[in-house]
Amino acid sequence: MSELHARSTQHNGQLDLVQLLRRFWEKRALFLRFFFAGVVLATIYALVAKEQWTSVAYVSAPRVEQISAYLDQRRAMARVTGNQTIDTHALSSLLFSAFVTQAAISRTQWAYLSETDYYKQQLTGDQRADRLLLLELVDQLKIKAPEHDVIAPYYRFSFSATSAEQAQEVLNGYLDWVNAQAFEQVDKEFNDQLNAQILSRHTD
Repeated sequence: MSELHARSTQHNGQLDLVQLLRRFWEKRALFLRFFFAGVVLATIYALVAKEQWTSVAYVSAPRVEQISAYLDQRRAMARVTGNQTIDTHALSSLLFSAFVTQAAISRTQWAYLSETDYYKQQLTGDQRADRLLLLELVDQLKIKAPEHDVIAPYYRFSFSATSAEQAQEVLNGYLDWVNAQAFEQVDKEFNDQLNAQILSRHTD
C-alpha cells in the first residue's frame, strides 16, 4: 500500500513538472518580451544616468607641528601683552571647533559651491534650475561626526560629482576654504580681545 502511494506521489510530481514546463513553453513569448524590455531599460538607464564618484576625507584636530607658524605668531603677540604661555592644546581645539562649525553651516556651503568651476560649468541660465542645481550640490556635500567613545575621532567629509577628479577638487577646495575661514574667525576673536586689553590699559 505504501509503495503504491509513493509511486502515485512520484507520478503526480512528474506531471506537475511537465505541466509547469508546458505552461512556460506556451508563455515563452511573453517571458521573452519582459526579458528584452528589462535589458532595453537597463541599457537606456546606463547610457542616460550620470556617473557618481565620491571623494572622502577624514579630518581631525590639528597637531602642534601643523600649526607651528600660527603658534609662533601667537607667542610673539603673547610676549607683547605680557602673557608668556600659550596653551597649545586649547588653541588646537579652538581652531578645530571653529573649522567644524564653519563647515557645517549651510550658508558657508552655498557660498563656496556657488563659486566653484564645477557649478558654473553646469549653469543653464534658468534662475530656478540653477538654484535647484546648487541645492543638489549642497546635498552632495556631507559631513559625518565621529561616533562616541572612538579612539581616533575623525570627521568624515564627502562630496559626490560626475568624475573622480571633480569630486576630489571640490572637496579639497572646500576643506582649504573652510580652514582659512576658521583661522580668520579665531584671529578676529583674538584681535578683539587684544584690542580690549590695550584699550583697558590705556584707560587705567
